[in-house]
Amino acid sequence: MRLRGGTLETDVDINNRAYIEMKKELDKFKGKYVIFAHGKFIGAFDKIEDVKAALSSIKPRPNHAIVLKVGHDTKIRRRLEWWGGSIKLESA
Repeated sequence: MRLRGGTLETDVDINNRAYIEMKKELDKFKGKYVIFAHGKFIGAFDKIEDVKAALSSIKPRPNHAIVLKVGHDTKIRRRLEWWGGSIKLESA
């Protein structure tokens, strides 16, 4: 955790911010695995084995990291349920 501008942030927050800040630039790494850890872009890799090696080499070892394959999205082929419409409030 880090203190930023009077707000305590987790490693998840820090890595998500780094990802969001670089998201528009990731197209140049299409088909590669990218890593974000310690609030920064670590690198782009062709193979998942290279990702494992890179994560193992980061010092200090991160508590959280984002790993994704750029341009590899899985489409959801079913209808999603909107929970807000299916939950009713009842008194106990």
